[in-house]
Formats: sequence, C-alpha cells, structure tokens
Amino acid sequence: KDEVSAAIYKLIQQHCQAAVKDADTDQNGPISRQEAKNTAFERRFDKLDADSDGSLTQSELKDAMTRDHTTASSQSSGSSTNRK
Repeated sequence: KDEVSAAIYKLIQQHCQAAVKDADTDQNGPISRQEAKNTAFERRFDKLDADSDGSLTQSELKDAMTRDHTTASSQSSGSSTNRK
C-alpha cells in the first residue's frame, strides 16, 4: 500500500508540475488569476488558492489533488466494503 501511495503521490506531483508549466504563460512560477482564465483552474481558482494571495502555486495544486485523491479513495473503499 505504501508503494502505491508513493507512486500516486509522484504522479500527482508530475501532473502539477506540467499543469503549472502549461498555464504559467509569463513563466514566473505561480499561476495568476489572469493566466487561469479559460483553463481547468478558472472555475475552482478561489478554492485552490489556499492562502488567498491571488495565485496558484504547484504546492497548492498538489495539496488539492492529494486531498481529492484521498477523499475519492476513502469513498471508494467505503462503498466497496458496503457491497455484499
């Protein structure tokens, strides 16, 4: 289970790096609200911007994706144990 978790964490990190690189048009590191327009980040920008500084960092995206994955895994595990 730890190997699977480590592999998932690595994939999340790689995905976040790629997403930030693609959306960060001025190449300054974080994704600004303006850069997020017309991207997958636009709709969830305020929720993803954990420190409310008006930009999305790789760390904020990774944390959100990890939370989403953990929540989905917990829900999936719970529903499979309820089936008999």
